Amino acid sequence: MDHTRLFQFYSCFSPKQVREFSDFVRSPFFNKRNYLASLTDYLAISQKTTKSKFVKETAFEKMYPGKAYDDQKMRLAMSNLLKLMEQYVAHRSFDEDTFEKRLRVLNFCREANLPKYFEHLLKGLQSWQTQQPARNAEYFDTRVKLMQEMFLQQSAGQRTAYDLQEVSDTLDLAYLSHKLRQTCQLLNIRSVLKIEFDSGMLEEVLSYIE
Repeated sequence: MDHTRLFQFYSCFSPKQVREFSDFVRSPFFNKRNYLASLTDYLAISQKTTKSKFVKETAFEKMYPGKAYDDQKMRLAMSNLLKLMEQYVAHRSFDEDTFEKRLRVLNFCREANLPKYFEHLLKGLQSWQTQQPARNAEYFDTRVKLMQEMFLQQSAGQRTAYDLQEVSDTLDLAYLSHKLRQTCQLLNIRSVLKIEFDSGMLEEVLSYIE
């Protein structure tokens, strides 16, 4: 069992993530299969010490007390728990992304036709964005996303200022930032591994930047 994807994935969790995932599995919003909580508990116990072993038959007994072992049912439970682990990791990553969370709420307000709430959230996002210290590729990516929401809101007949020239300029800056960063990475690899690469539009990009 130690070599299965389930155990390997779970073994990468920090103690904090182990506790969070235990709560995640027990949340009816994310999981309605109560037996997966039992499987998670047994997985945690089996991982605590090197002496412990994950025994599928024992895990099955924890999930389905008194029932005869069913390997197909056990495999399905393990597969479902692995999917929950992947969902937890994705959710945790998204939850740490302040901009994307607020952008989704902004999107909801636009689609639900809540113009006042939209304007309130928009001002907050614009203020948050202005306070970001770096003007890197990610910054310009978020600017484009925010302006797209503004454009869609304006298209729906709402009064949201939208500058097409700024959108065009920001798209250019986002691409140029990504291109320069990727080129630096390729140059670093080339210097270490002596691997050649096609620089694509690099000459044109550098000329345009100058």
